[in-house]
Amino acid sequence: MSDISRNEICLDVELEGAIPMSVPPADAYILYVERAENAAASAESSATAAVASASAAKTSETNAANSAKGAESSATAAAASASAAKTSETNAANSAKEAESSKTAAAASASAAKTSETNAANSAKEAESSANKAKDIADNLEGLDGIAGIATTEEAVAGESDDKIMTPSKVKKAIEAQVPIKEIVNSIYPVGQIVEYASDINPNDLYSWQTWKQIKDVFTLAAGDKYTIGDTGGAATVTLTIDQIPAHGHTATASNDGEHIHSGVAKRNVNWQAKSDWTSDSGNLVASEGNTDNAGGHSHKIEIQNTGGDAAHNNMPPYLVTIKWKRTS
Repeated sequence: MSDISRNEICLDVELEGAIPMSVPPADAYILYVERAENAAASAESSATAAVASASAAKTSETNAANSAKGAESSATAAAASASAAKTSETNAANSAKEAESSKTAAAASASAAKTSETNAANSAKEAESSANKAKDIADNLEGLDGIAGIATTEEAVAGESDDKIMTPSKVKKAIEAQVPIKEIVNSIYPVGQIVEYASDINPNDLYSWQTWKQIKDVFTLAAGDKYTIGDTGGAATVTLTIDQIPAHGHTATASNDGEHIHSGVAKRNVNWQAKSDWTSDSGNLVASEGNTDNAGGHSHKIEIQNTGGDAAHNNMPPYLVTIKWKRTS
């Protein structure tokens, strides 16, 4: 304290505007000390506050950084949520489509089930019908004396069993085993064979391994030594020529009158009583004759006119139209 003069203390205190110079030095000193202590305390408090403020600022900075990170994370999360929402929307649409498809499939399945039920019912009816037919066959077989059953294919082909019956298919196989059907048909209808039908039948459809050609616009088939096989000729209509007309003559009569000579003889029965200009002798008739005078010569002209229409005549007798075929290979 000795180093500080009263005037300095008073000046300091006065400068601070707290104590005037009229205050005794001792009181001013005390006030100075108190003020110094208060200032120190205030400085310490300010320092503490500054440290706290710095710490708070650091914390705020950290929080701000964390908030920024949180905001960024939130933005990322929001974007992810939006993408997830879009995906959910797409999934929902796909689910709706799948639901509609499932509905259609379910309807189709129901229809198929109904069809299957109908088919099953029909199959059951067919099975019942087949069973009835089998029973009828069995009953008929039981009624045939000496029949042991139905022959096998081998037995049918061999033809050795005489106590069994055969089905139509086995009969066909047995026949084909002896002589092939093609050979039989070829022997009946060799190449060059001509057949005709009264209905529209095509032998190419009946015998697929053969070739038949239709014969058209032919009225009749000719045969004989004067003709060569395969030749054709004739006509449906014919116009006759002069040479083909039979030889014949024409007669004519003229009716015109003219100057000419008349002659004649009249004879009567002499016993006939005369009633005309006949001459008589002693009452009996006599015959008379005489000639007329020649009154002059003349002539008659006769013309014969042509007739006919020069048209062709039908050259065919009554007919029935059929279809004819010739085997060419």
